[in-house]
Amino acid sequence: MKKYLTLATSLLAMSSVALAEEKPAQPAPASEAKPPMMVLYVLDSSSKVARPLQTTTYSVKNSKTHQLCWTAVNVPFKASNEVVENFVAPAESTFVAKNGSVISSKDKTKHEVTYRKPSVNNESIGNCWRFDNTDPKGQYSLQVRVNEVQFPTQTFTITE
Repeated sequence: MKKYLTLATSLLAMSSVALAEEKPAQPAPASEAKPPMMVLYVLDSSSKVARPLQTTTYSVKNSKTHQLCWTAVNVPFKASNEVVENFVAPAESTFVAKNGSVISSKDKTKHEVTYRKPSVNNESIGNCWRFDNTDPKGQYSLQVRVNEVQFPTQTFTITE
């Protein structure tokens, strides 16, 4: 009798394991979702493959091959995302957005750039800017909002 009980228990255990293995994977609970993040960096495109530099200091002498970029991830994306970039410059400056609108303060040191943009594979979104000799040198601040997600203010420096 013990053999049959052991055999029955073994078969039951094996079927439980088989059933457990066939269960589809459950999505991660919302508590494990990664928080939205944004990174600001200088992108160097002087070689065939562009690469991010580990700096937020932008030299205008490299303006032909460098761009100041930001990338955001872990954001609830939509088909068309509203992006708002708020820049504060150290002195009077001009910002131009080809596919958006720019509202500048009277003293032209604060600029709100608004546009719509799709995400990249529903995983990330970002933008890049070029600066030149006409832009004031010094420390700038940038605050980015993507849809309803407001990122902390970042700073970068424009040098000769």
